[in-house]
Amino acid sequence: MNRLPNSVYSADSQLSNGLWAMTCRLSDDHPDGSTVEHPDPARPLFWRTLESAEGLVRVEFAEFVTPEAPPVWFVYVDEPMANPPAAILVAYANDRMPAGTVISKHRFPTLGIHSNEQVAAVRWYPADGLIHQLYVTEKWRRQQLGTRILYAAGAFHIANRWNGKLHADGRRTDLGERFVAAAQKPERAAPLTETMPPMD
Repeated sequence: MNRLPNSVYSADSQLSNGLWAMTCRLSDDHPDGSTVEHPDPARPLFWRTLESAEGLVRVEFAEFVTPEAPPVWFVYVDEPMANPPAAILVAYANDRMPAGTVISKHRFPTLGIHSNEQVAAVRWYPADGLIHQLYVTEKWRRQQLGTRILYAAGAFHIANRWNGKLHADGRRTDLGERFVAAAQKPERAAPLTETMPPMD
């Protein structure tokens, strides 16, 4: 993958549930992860978060973003009692929700979907955006799904106006290191310092 320009955010409006409609454009005019009041509208749109009648928010990506990824929607699971408090997005690749929709963990049981139908998940810390775990089910790998769920988690993080941006430290599996090597934003991952055991 080719490196993408920096992600620059702007706040469009606050949604009825307290989250924010945000826009992310690609621009090296500002540092990566900056929030600006007047982004250059000529810069490429990367994603935006929108009001959702079905869920907490909907993440809409530009067509060029992970075009090989299947249409997925997400369940947000908060872990406020974890140390440190954590957030999880779990991805599903069926048509029970519009693609990009993020629903709450309380809504999920009403859909009658078994949790083993998940195709990917990411866990991170809202305090600063540090990614703890990223997992894609084996048969769904090599379809840009890991990248898609990371971008969705990053958008959800920003829609909550949490601090920082999603990034990785130097601890990861061999598979994670290959993922970073092919990433469009490799600067968001620190150099490898510790190889972790595989998650499978």
